[in-house]
Amino acid sequence: SSTFTDNTYGAFVSQGSGVTFRGDLFESNEIDGVNIHQYSVRSSVIASSAVRNGDNGFTVDPAAHDTLLESDISQHNSGNGYFVDGVPPVVSAPASGMSVAPTGSMLLGSGTRIEYSAATGNDKMGILVEGGTGTVVKGNQVCSGGTAVAVRDDSANAVVTGNTVRCTPPSAFSVGPSAPGTVLSGNAVDGAKLGVLIRDAGHVQLYRNLVTRATIFGISVRGTTSSVSGADNTIAGTGFRVVAGQHARPAN
Repeated sequence: SSTFTDNTYGAFVSQGSGVTFRGDLFESNEIDGVNIHQYSVRSSVIASSAVRNGDNGFTVDPAAHDTLLESDISQHNSGNGYFVDGVPPVVSAPASGMSVAPTGSMLLGSGTRIEYSAATGNDKMGILVEGGTGTVVKGNQVCSGGTAVAVRDDSANAVVTGNTVRCTPPSAFSVGPSAPGTVLSGNAVDGAKLGVLIRDAGHVQLYRNLVTRATIFGISVRGTTSSVSGADNTIAGTGFRVVAGQHARPAN
Protein backbone atom coordinates (compact mmCIF):
# COMPACT_ATOMS: atom_id res chain seq x y z
CA SER A 1 0.00 0.00 0.00
CA SER A 2 2.87 2.36 -0.80
CA THR A 3 3.18 5.12 -3.41
CA PHE A 4 6.33 5.68 -5.51
CA THR A 5 6.11 8.92 -7.48
CA ASP A 6 8.36 11.53 -9.15
CA ASN A 7 11.52 9.42 -8.93
CA THR A 8 13.95 8.24 -11.60
CA TYR A 9 12.49 4.73 -11.23
CA GLY A 10 9.49 4.03 -9.07
CA ALA A 11 11.22 0.92 -7.77
CA PHE A 12 14.46 -0.73 -8.91
CA VAL A 13 15.41 -4.24 -7.73
CA SER A 14 18.93 -5.50 -8.50
CA GLN A 15 20.19 -8.94 -7.41
CA GLY A 16 17.23 -9.26 -5.06
CA SER A 17 15.80 -12.54 -3.83
CA GLY A 18 12.11 -12.89 -3.01
CA VAL A 19 11.33 -9.15 -3.06
CA THR A 20 7.56 -8.54 -3.16
CA PHE A 21 5.50 -5.41 -3.87
CA ARG A 22 1.79 -5.64 -3.08
CA GLY A 23 -0.98 -3.09 -3.57
CA ASP A 24 1.43 -0.30 -4.54
CA LEU A 25 1.19 2.66 -6.93
CA PHE A 26 4.08 3.64 -9.23
CA GLU A 27 3.17 6.95 -10.85
CA SER A 28 4.86 9.74 -12.85
CA ASN A 29 8.39 8.41 -12.53
CA GLU A 30 11.03 9.47 -15.06
CA ILE A 31 11.81 5.99 -16.45
CA ASP A 32 9.98 2.79 -15.42
CA GLY A 33 7.36 2.34 -12.78
CA VAL A 34 9.02 -0.92 -11.67
CA ASN A 35 12.30 -2.37 -12.95
CA ILE A 36 13.25 -5.90 -11.93
CA HIS A 37 16.94 -5.76 -12.82
CA GLN A 38 19.61 -8.35 -13.56
CA TYR A 39 20.17 -11.42 -11.37
CA SER A 40 17.03 -10.87 -9.32
CA VAL A 41 15.23 -14.10 -8.39
CA ARG A 42 11.58 -14.72 -7.40
CA SER A 43 10.52 -11.07 -7.48
CA SER A 44 6.77 -10.40 -7.34
CA VAL A 45 4.60 -7.38 -8.06
CA ILE A 46 0.99 -8.12 -7.11
CA ALA A 47 -2.20 -6.04 -7.34
CA SER A 48 -0.20 -2.90 -8.11
CA SER A 49 -0.50 -0.08 -10.67
CA ALA A 50 2.04 1.66 -12.90
CA VAL A 51 0.60 4.86 -14.34
CA ARG A 52 1.95 7.77 -16.42
CA ASN A 53 5.62 6.78 -16.18
CA GLY A 54 8.22 8.07 -18.66
CA ASP A 55 9.03 4.66 -20.15
CA ASN A 56 7.58 1.23 -19.37
CA GLY A 57 5.09 0.50 -16.65
CA PHE A 58 6.79 -2.76 -15.61
CA THR A 59 10.19 -3.99 -16.89
CA VAL A 60 11.89 -7.34 -16.28
CA ASP A 61 15.53 -7.10 -17.33
CA PRO A 62 17.91 -9.79 -18.68
CA ALA A 63 19.13 -12.48 -16.30
CA ALA A 64 16.16 -12.06 -13.97
CA HIS A 65 14.54 -15.37 -13.04
CA ASP A 66 11.08 -16.47 -11.93
CA THR A 67 9.46 -13.03 -11.83
CA LEU A 68 5.70 -12.81 -11.18
CA LEU A 69 3.54 -9.86 -12.25
CA GLU A 70 -0.01 -10.68 -11.15
CA SER A 71 -3.26 -8.69 -11.04
CA ASP A 72 -1.44 -5.49 -11.98
CA ILE A 73 -2.53 -2.48 -14.06
CA SER A 74 -0.26 -0.63 -16.49
CA GLN A 75 -1.88 2.49 -17.92
CA HIS A 76 -0.88 5.60 -19.90
CA ASN A 77 2.87 4.97 -19.77
CA SER A 78 5.11 6.46 -22.47
CA GLY A 79 6.67 3.09 -23.34
CA ASN A 80 5.23 -0.41 -23.14
CA GLY A 81 2.80 -1.55 -20.54
CA TYR A 82 4.94 -4.60 -19.69
CA PHE A 83 8.41 -5.26 -21.12
CA VAL A 84 10.18 -8.58 -20.61
CA ASP A 85 13.75 -8.11 -21.83
CA GLY A 86 15.28 -11.57 -21.72
CA VAL A 87 18.12 -10.88 -24.16
CA PRO A 88 21.43 -11.76 -22.45
CA PRO A 89 23.46 -8.74 -21.36
CA VAL A 90 26.85 -8.15 -22.94
CA VAL A 91 29.53 -9.04 -20.41
CA SER A 92 33.02 -7.58 -20.87
CA ALA A 93 36.02 -9.26 -19.27
CA PRO A 94 38.43 -7.14 -17.23
CA ALA A 95 42.12 -6.85 -18.09
CA SER A 96 42.80 -10.03 -16.10
CA GLY A 97 40.66 -11.95 -18.56
CA MET A 98 38.44 -13.36 -15.78
CA SER A 99 34.67 -13.21 -16.03
CA VAL A 100 32.92 -10.47 -14.07
CA ALA A 101 29.43 -12.01 -14.09
CA PRO A 102 27.66 -15.38 -14.32
CA THR A 103 27.77 -16.98 -17.75
CA GLY A 104 25.69 -19.44 -19.74
CA SER A 105 22.06 -19.99 -18.78
CA MET A 106 22.27 -17.50 -15.90
CA LEU A 107 22.49 -14.71 -18.46
CA LEU A 108 19.15 -15.66 -20.00
CA GLY A 109 15.97 -14.28 -18.49
CA SER A 110 13.60 -17.12 -17.68
CA GLY A 111 10.35 -17.99 -16.01
CA THR A 112 8.64 -14.57 -16.12
CA ARG A 113 4.86 -14.71 -15.67
CA ILE A 114 2.44 -11.89 -16.45
CA GLU A 115 -0.94 -13.09 -15.25
CA TYR A 116 -4.46 -11.66 -14.85
CA SER A 117 -3.24 -8.11 -15.38
CA ALA A 118 -4.28 -5.21 -17.61
CA ALA A 119 -2.52 -2.91 -20.08
CA THR A 120 -4.47 0.11 -21.31
CA GLY A 121 -3.55 3.22 -23.27
CA ASN A 122 0.22 2.83 -23.24
CA ASP A 123 2.09 4.65 -26.03
CA LYS A 124 3.89 1.59 -27.43
CA MET A 125 2.87 -2.05 -26.93
CA GLY A 126 0.68 -3.56 -24.29
CA ILE A 127 2.99 -6.50 -23.54
CA LEU A 128 6.40 -6.96 -25.21
CA VAL A 129 8.53 -10.09 -24.73
CA GLU A 130 12.03 -10.06 -26.22
CA GLY A 131 14.32 -13.02 -25.62
CA GLY A 132 14.25 -15.23 -22.56
CA THR A 133 12.78 -18.69 -22.06
CA GLY A 134 9.49 -19.98 -20.75
CA THR A 135 7.66 -16.65 -20.45
CA VAL A 136 3.96 -17.04 -19.65
CA VAL A 137 1.42 -14.36 -20.61
CA LYS A 138 -1.88 -15.53 -19.17
CA GLY A 139 -5.38 -14.16 -18.65
CA ASN A 140 -4.56 -10.51 -19.31
CA GLN A 141 -6.76 -7.71 -20.69
CA VAL A 142 -5.03 -5.54 -23.29
CA CYS A 143 -6.44 -2.39 -24.91
CA SER A 144 -3.86 -0.94 -27.26
CA GLY A 145 -3.53 1.44 -30.19
CA GLY A 146 -0.30 -0.36 -31.17
CA THR A 147 0.51 -4.06 -31.16
CA ALA A 148 -1.20 -5.60 -28.15
CA VAL A 149 1.11 -8.56 -27.39
CA ALA A 150 4.46 -9.22 -29.13
CA VAL A 151 6.88 -12.14 -28.67
CA ARG A 152 10.15 -11.89 -30.61
CA ASP A 153 13.96 -11.70 -30.74
CA ASP A 154 15.02 -15.19 -29.60
CA SER A 155 12.23 -15.70 -27.14
CA ALA A 156 11.87 -19.47 -26.71
CA ASN A 157 8.91 -21.58 -25.62
CA ALA A 158 6.64 -18.72 -24.60
CA VAL A 159 3.03 -19.51 -23.70
CA VAL A 160 0.38 -16.88 -24.48
CA THR A 161 -2.98 -18.10 -23.23
CA GLY A 162 -6.39 -16.83 -22.16
CA ASN A 163 -5.75 -13.18 -23.02
CA THR A 164 -8.35 -10.72 -24.34
CA VAL A 165 -7.41 -7.97 -26.81
CA ARG A 166 -9.66 -4.99 -27.62
CA CYS A 167 -9.44 -1.44 -29.00
CA THR A 168 -8.68 -2.30 -32.67
CA PRO A 169 -4.87 -2.59 -32.62
CA PRO A 170 -2.95 -3.01 -35.92
CA SER A 171 -2.11 -6.55 -34.76
CA ALA A 172 -3.41 -8.27 -31.66
CA PHE A 173 -0.63 -10.87 -31.39
CA SER A 174 2.72 -10.56 -33.15
CA VAL A 175 5.12 -13.52 -33.03
CA GLY A 176 8.67 -13.27 -34.41
CA PRO A 177 11.15 -12.76 -35.76
CA SER A 178 12.78 -15.68 -33.97
CA ALA A 179 10.29 -16.93 -31.39
CA PRO A 180 10.43 -20.74 -31.72
CA GLY A 181 8.14 -22.87 -29.63
CA THR A 182 5.57 -20.13 -28.99
CA VAL A 183 2.09 -21.44 -28.15
CA LEU A 184 -1.01 -19.24 -28.48
CA SER A 185 -4.10 -20.85 -26.98
CA GLY A 186 -7.52 -19.74 -25.81
CA ASN A 187 -7.01 -16.06 -26.63
CA ALA A 188 -9.81 -13.73 -27.78
CA VAL A 189 -9.39 -10.83 -30.23
CA ASP A 190 -12.07 -8.38 -31.29
CA GLY A 191 -11.64 -5.78 -34.02
CA ALA A 192 -7.90 -5.96 -34.80
CA LYS A 193 -6.64 -5.38 -38.34
CA LEU A 194 -4.54 -8.56 -37.98
CA GLY A 195 -5.58 -11.13 -35.43
CA VAL A 196 -2.24 -12.99 -35.39
CA LEU A 197 0.87 -11.87 -37.30
CA ILE A 198 3.72 -14.42 -37.51
CA ARG A 199 7.04 -13.41 -39.11
CA ASP A 200 10.13 -15.63 -39.43
CA ALA A 201 9.22 -17.06 -36.07
CA GLY A 202 10.09 -20.75 -36.25
CA HIS A 203 7.44 -23.25 -35.22
CA VAL A 204 4.33 -21.68 -33.65
CA GLN A 205 1.19 -23.47 -32.42
CA LEU A 206 -2.31 -21.97 -32.39
CA TYR A 207 -5.14 -23.67 -30.48
CA ARG A 208 -8.68 -22.62 -29.59
CA ASN A 209 -8.22 -18.93 -30.32
CA LEU A 210 -11.16 -16.67 -31.20
CA VAL A 211 -10.66 -13.82 -33.68
CA THR A 212 -13.68 -11.67 -34.52
CA ARG A 213 -14.11 -8.55 -36.70
CA ALA A 214 -10.63 -8.80 -38.23
CA THR A 215 -10.37 -6.19 -40.99
CA ILE A 216 -7.33 -7.47 -42.98
CA PHE A 217 -6.30 -11.05 -42.07
CA GLY A 218 -7.31 -13.37 -39.28
CA ILE A 219 -3.86 -14.99 -39.36
CA SER A 220 -0.92 -13.80 -41.46
CA VAL A 221 2.20 -15.98 -41.76
CA ARG A 222 5.31 -14.45 -43.33
CA GLY A 223 8.90 -15.52 -43.88
CA THR A 224 10.48 -18.80 -44.86
CA THR A 225 11.25 -19.89 -41.30
CA SER A 226 7.67 -19.64 -40.07
CA SER A 227 5.86 -22.94 -39.61
CA VAL A 228 2.42 -22.81 -38.02
CA SER A 229 0.12 -25.60 -36.90
CA GLY A 230 -3.05 -25.58 -34.87
CA ALA A 231 -6.63 -26.68 -34.33
CA ASP A 232 -10.04 -25.49 -33.14
CA ASN A 233 -9.49 -21.80 -33.90
CA THR A 234 -12.48 -19.61 -34.82
CA ILE A 235 -11.78 -16.70 -37.18
CA ALA A 236 -14.25 -14.14 -38.53
CA GLY A 237 -14.11 -10.69 -40.05
CA THR A 238 -14.34 -8.56 -43.18
CA GLY A 239 -10.74 -8.70 -44.39
CA PHE A 240 -9.05 -10.03 -47.50
CA ARG A 241 -8.43 -13.57 -46.30
CA VAL A 242 -8.88 -15.71 -43.21
CA VAL A 243 -5.36 -17.17 -43.36
CA ALA A 244 -2.54 -15.67 -45.47
CA GLY A 245 0.88 -17.22 -45.97
CA GLN A 246 2.77 -20.17 -47.37
CA HIS A 247 3.80 -22.09 -44.27
CA ALA A 248 0.53 -22.14 -42.35
CA ARG A 249 -1.07 -25.48 -41.54
CA PRO A 250 -4.04 -24.57 -39.31
CA ALA A 251 -6.90 -27.02 -38.92
CA ASN A 252 -9.66 -24.66 -37.84
